[in-house]
Amino acid sequence: MSLSLEKKTIILIIATVVLITTGYVLYLGNAVNRLQDESSAARANELASVVARDIDIDMLVNYREMVDEAYDSAVNRVSNDEMGTPEYEEYCKQFLFLESTSEYAELYEKLRSLQDTTDVDCFYLCYLDKGSKCVVYLVDSGDNNICHPGTFDHLKGNDLKALNDPNMTLVPSVSNTEIYGDVIGSAVPVVDNGEVVAYVGVDISMSQINSRRNRLLRNTILSVILLAIILSAISLFLSGQFLIKPMNRHEELVEESELLKKNNINLAKRAQAAQRISALTGSITSLLNNMPALTFSKDVENGMYLACNQMFAEYAHKKTPADVVGHTDAELFDMVTAKHFVDDDKKALSMDEPYIFREDVPDARGNMRSFQTTKLKFTDANGKLCLLGMGVDVSELVMIRKENIETKEALDQMANEKVTYSRIAMALSSDYTFIYYVDLKNENYIEYTTGKEVLDIETEMTGEDFFRLSRDRSNVVIYMDDREFFQKSFTKENVINTIDREGRYVITYRLIVGENPVYVNLKAVRMKDDEDHIIIGVNNIDDMMKLKELAERMKQEKATYDRVMALSGHYICIYNVDPVTDDYVEYSATGSYESIELPKEGGDFFTRTFKESKKIVYEEDKKLFFETVSKENILNEIEKNGIFSLKYRLVVNGEPRYVLLSAAMVQEKDGPQLVVGVSDIDARERLDQQYAQNLRSAEVRANIDALTGIKNKHAYVDLESQINERIHSGEEDSFAIVICDVNGLKKVNDTRGHKAGDMLIQKACSIICEIFADGEVFRIGGDEFAVVLEGGSLGKLGDCMEEMQRRNLMNRRSDDVVIACGMSRFTQGDRDFEQVFERADAAMYENKEELKRKSSGSKES
Repeated sequence: MSLSLEKKTIILIIATVVLITTGYVLYLGNAVNRLQDESSAARANELASVVARDIDIDMLVNYREMVDEAYDSAVNRVSNDEMGTPEYEEYCKQFLFLESTSEYAELYEKLRSLQDTTDVDCFYLCYLDKGSKCVVYLVDSGDNNICHPGTFDHLKGNDLKALNDPNMTLVPSVSNTEIYGDVIGSAVPVVDNGEVVAYVGVDISMSQINSRRNRLLRNTILSVILLAIILSAISLFLSGQFLIKPMNRHEELVEESELLKKNNINLAKRAQAAQRISALTGSITSLLNNMPALTFSKDVENGMYLACNQMFAEYAHKKTPADVVGHTDAELFDMVTAKHFVDDDKKALSMDEPYIFREDVPDARGNMRSFQTTKLKFTDANGKLCLLGMGVDVSELVMIRKENIETKEALDQMANEKVTYSRIAMALSSDYTFIYYVDLKNENYIEYTTGKEVLDIETEMTGEDFFRLSRDRSNVVIYMDDREFFQKSFTKENVINTIDREGRYVITYRLIVGENPVYVNLKAVRMKDDEDHIIIGVNNIDDMMKLKELAERMKQEKATYDRVMALSGHYICIYNVDPVTDDYVEYSATGSYESIELPKEGGDFFTRTFKESKKIVYEEDKKLFFETVSKENILNEIEKNGIFSLKYRLVVNGEPRYVLLSAAMVQEKDGPQLVVGVSDIDARERLDQQYAQNLRSAEVRANIDALTGIKNKHAYVDLESQINERIHSGEEDSFAIVICDVNGLKKVNDTRGHKAGDMLIQKACSIICEIFADGEVFRIGGDEFAVVLEGGSLGKLGDCMEEMQRRNLMNRRSDDVVIACGMSRFTQGDRDFEQVFERADAAMYENKEELKRKSSGSKES
């Protein structure tokens, strides 16, 4: 059975639309998945940043210090990888007291309240410990409080970069948890004065993300299917107009000729046309209102809109499509937009195929969006030329296309930068004797070694089971004393774990070359952008190690010499003590030390010494002595710094005398021996104290003005420097400067002598100190004084200035001392102390001129 042309056309159109729609749906699915993952990662970063900005940094710093102190002193650290084990539970008990602190409670409540108002599974606070390369948790808001204070995870992958660049945001990533399943997490730094004090972390469940993704994908697919249906309808309509209708024209002409024979043919045709137009208008209106795009139709002759959907009406800022129909572009839009639409209409009318173009225009809310617009001309059933238009918002698709282009460019760049494994081996050959390229999946390997020329690489061996073969060969080629260490350390698991944790794996051991052991260094790293292969290099470092051992021996011998020399001098007594048994022998003692009734030799040195020392250690120094001098403290200090020393006082002949107790470890034939000596430093110490006292006295005298007894210009300059430091560091809040100048000093000096002038200065100083009692007063010139007020004293500044004006008025009437004053306060825009001083000095000169005018006016009157 043959199908008609009309049916064949319909089937072809529908099949084409279905095929295009299917491919587009698959494309959109992949795009939506990627966009949702990026959006979730951005949301995690945004939420973490909100917490980082709003958190009380001072409280966070105090709490972190408590956790840090507990973490540093914790024993048998157990990471979160062993969560649930008895060892892990025992480790957590060391931090339980932190959860009862007010800081923990307030931080937890803040994180928990934000968690309850968002779709986040948990917020947490943590910090990075560079020493152990771990992230240590402070507060966890999750339902199960899974990360208690003090618990930690080892840093892995890209997050290790934060140890060298602490300001970076920890890379968002997807991880699997027993509590929440797959989660996407991120962490941003909390910064205090340029220093990162903690990170705010966020975990969002992938189940919620997948749910939103499926909902978005479902809505997108439905929109595409609806658009496909609309396009099919338009295609069927146009095919009916331009393809099928001409073929049926003959039959219509026959019918029209028969209708012409009837008397009411004209009336019938109008009625029929009106009925068709009404039906078509209703169909188009219904169709347009259900399209997810801006759709409309126009009358080409007069430019009026015949129909549009609700979305286009809103775009034109109208309530309903009825408010658009019957109006032109000039009546609906501004002049520029209307002209733009008319020009596009003319292009569409000049083309035989649809006119398709993309442009960035504002939507109904004024936001810039990318629209793809299609305009095409058609003739309606009455022979009227019309224009059909449809604008689809393709902003998201444009963004996806742009990202795809950028991704492709990045991949092309990576491909251009890749190098062959042989070139890598050649680059390493100048530093290593052997190089191994190892496949971690199957442990197959290639061994490279240098040829006669430095840059000539020769492939010596390929094989399988690299780590087993290395362990077997170690029994033959590795020096006996290093064999067990090498076999325990150089395992596949340990090498991979060390590289993941530290970025590389390095060990030093000795190979047997001929009959002699030779030091070599083995270094293993991952191939760049290749997780499945590692490069291992073995380098001969025998000469370097032997030089290092020689230098270490020389250093130890010098240290021993320095320690013995440190005990020399005017000693009272020296003992040689066995650090294991506490047996001792006295070398010698002066008469002033005989009051300690300690035998010349014996055992239990420290217990006997402490007992006898109670009799002769000066009372004020006993607490210091017995808290500091213990065997454990002495040995720890020697191990850390090479020598132990303590200054205190002994009672000798009824008077306190300063002595120095020193102790050092000396290597002797029978093993290490502890040398303890007590030196008389009384004369030197008292001389140092007298010098310090004289220095303080000189400093006081250097800062005091001899005439007035207040602080001088030198002290003023010191204060200026201190305040400038606070201004530049942002610590200075507020201060004020008052500049005072004594009027008439030159006249008094010239007419009554300098002694009278000095008395005038002293009287003026007394008035200034009395009025500005809460400030610091300085004499900075012959007749010039400066007052600096800070803190609470600023509240009285206005009253002080009024009192100075009242005192000047009273003194001017009695021909007594008059003082011109100017004041200025520090503002946030001031760059330094000098800028505030200049304003105060200018104000003082204005006041000085005003006082002169008043004084002249008073004399004239």
